[in-house]
Amino acid sequence: MALALDAVLVELLSRLRALRGGAVTVAAADLRGWASSAVAAVQSARLLVPGPPAASIVCDGCEEACVRPVHVVARASGEAAAFVLCHLRDDIDRVSVALDDLARWRLTVQSMADGMAALLDGGAATTIGSAAGRYRLGFAQGKKQNRAALHLQVDDEGVRLLLAGHVLEVQDTLVLRDGRLAFDQQLLARCVNAPADGADGAHEYPEDRRVRLLDLVAKARVRSPGKFLKAAADIEGITVYALKQVIYRKPKPLGALGAMARNLSHPVSKKPKT
Repeated sequence: MALALDAVLVELLSRLRALRGGAVTVAAADLRGWASSAVAAVQSARLLVPGPPAASIVCDGCEEACVRPVHVVARASGEAAAFVLCHLRDDIDRVSVALDDLARWRLTVQSMADGMAALLDGGAATTIGSAAGRYRLGFAQGKKQNRAALHLQVDDEGVRLLLAGHVLEVQDTLVLRDGRLAFDQQLLARCVNAPADGADGAHEYPEDRRVRLLDLVAKARVRSPGKFLKAAADIEGITVYALKQVIYRKPKPLGALGAMARNLSHPVSKKPKT
């Protein structure tokens, strides 16, 4: 039986964890064991991206199943042909290989993060801090103005999603909708509306928000050069004035030395005594 979407995701995530974040290579033979709808979904969402074709392959010319290098040549007709050469047996010389069998696909932490970020809000994933394997995919929406940052975490414990203090399995959050991969928005909304105890997922630090909105403004400038601030503010759901207050805000010095620096650069005027 062909693997359905959830089983395909579990398989890919297991390989990603086993390789400790290294690139996972998926062969054409793997894809043939998966449901065609699942294959199309993960490819169109670019969780799987095309990789270089195989340079070697398991030869099926006999029961030995040796790994042999692949030779690709052009026929007189201009069409390509692939084969392996066997020097181990007298009764086998050249064994044809289907070109489709050489196709390879790749999954990396970055391709998974970017693919899921695009599914969430059309943006790209952002690396969080200096910790490897932590990405912000965007923001999930709850009721009214409630929303929380959705993070992808890849570590020794596996590949998980973090949302408002909840830890979610990736395969539980992704569904097929009209033949395409999509987030289960109802599940995400329930997590946002009921944050776990001590959750800080709904909190976006001021400087993080400033950086995100600057990126939003830059993209809006490309799409709407004349009214890019208004376009960015509408996407964020705030006024242009509020947007300017965030993106043009200068970081404030912290601590006693910072306060002293502010006082020196902006002295407080005093009224003369009468």
